[in-house]
Amino acid sequence: ILLLVDPKLQWFSVSGDKITLETSGHDDFGKAMEDYFKRIPSARSELRKIQSIGGFVQTIEEAFWQIEGVEKRQCSAATYRVEKGKVTAVWYFPGFDC
Repeated sequence: ILLLVDPKLQWFSVSGDKITLETSGHDDFGKAMEDYFKRIPSARSELRKIQSIGGFVQTIEEAFWQIEGVEKRQCSAATYRVEKGKVTAVWYFPGFDC
């Protein structure tokens, strides 16, 4: 993943009328992903839908993980801004039932 992100990447969470900057910069993002997969080692995801419009890529992702041996799942939407082959910004939306 880190090979595809710009050094100045910004990752935002969108929830209702609030947008929160989650990480800023390549190193911050890398640490956040490392921490996430340490906390939830069973996490994986699959792209259900993807489309490119101009310098943006929109996705619907289905995430899977286990809690006490029970598999959980949810979908979420994201929009990625891509410049010169690198992701420069991400807007990640709340999860929903697939």
